[in-house]
Amino acid sequence: MKRKSLRGLITTIALLGAVSLANGQSMLDNFDSYTPGSISGQGGWEGWDGTPSVAGTVSTLQASSGPQSLQVVAGNDTVRPFSGVTSGQWTLSLQQYVPSASSGASWIILMNGYPATVNENWSVNLFTDISGNVMESADVGGATLPLLKDQWVNIRFEINLNANSVSSYYNNSLLATHAWQSGGLNQLQALDLYPDEDAGAGTAQVGSVFYDNVQLTPVPEPATVSLLLLGGLAILFRACRRP
Repeated sequence: MKRKSLRGLITTIALLGAVSLANGQSMLDNFDSYTPGSISGQGGWEGWDGTPSVAGTVSTLQASSGPQSLQVVAGNDTVRPFSGVTSGQWTLSLQQYVPSASSGASWIILMNGYPATVNENWSVNLFTDISGNVMESADVGGATLPLLKDQWVNIRFEINLNANSVSSYYNNSLLATHAWQSGGLNQLQALDLYPDEDAGAGTAQVGSVFYDNVQLTPVPEPATVSLLLLGGLAILFRACRRP
């Protein structure tokens, strides 16, 4: 078999594998293609319960990649709904930038029930205590990590809907592991960025907090990966035997 043809076959197998592993809803949002101003109606983002006036802002003031990010201030309640995330394992990640000039507190929330008019229910509540300089899991009382300011910080949620569990990571360090839901729905329906409550410590957010590179990806089951590899090897073996 000609080498050029073999390279093309390997590329095809790799692409088929990528499509198969990405089965289910996935997204990567860096906000760079949006019009600066309200994010309502752009890329699936909205204000709480579809209220445009409370949506955050596409901003050029800070950015981790490219020229733009999402800016939230007091009075905002910015939501990215999801659909079809009802089983399996998923990773939701984003980057956060907290300016040292900001104060008060802000939230990063994952919901298993949204919109609120249908079935409001929370799964993850990360409390950004800006004035207290900690990131806290409100789902696991007392679990905190030092809050990093004036830099982009990775935040990651590893969700296992089959096992009803979620682990939250801040700056690549484990913050908390707990049940995904108790009496709610076994699915992910929304990411909510909410700067207006203080969980009894401090005040609502003063100033801005920025977010970038929001990504949701399915985690392939080991059996799926094995089948894809075996299938690819079988195709290559047959192709290489051809004259």
